Amino acid sequence: MSIRKLSVGETAVRSRAKRRGYLVTRCRHVYPLNLDQYALVRSTDNEVVLGRHFEATLEQIAVFLETAPDLGPVFSERRYPNYTERTIC
Repeated sequence: MSIRKLSVGETAVRSRAKRRGYLVTRCRHVYPLNLDQYALVRSTDNEVVLGRHFEATLEQIAVFLETAPDLGPVFSERRYPNYTERTIC
């Protein structure tokens, strides 16, 4: 396994997570302790898999996504309202 530098920008991590079946959420409270804190949510059952209390950083999420199982891409219900089965054309 080669060592490569991970892109840890918020947009890059969000898109990588979405492609693998996860969602990145950010804490919306403006407390000084919660600035730039995130949680990673599995989209199939909405379970928090990393950062249960928004204590995860983008770097931690990027590392987790490198080893996490691929659940398939996330589809928006607004975009695909009648979508019932995960099929990729």
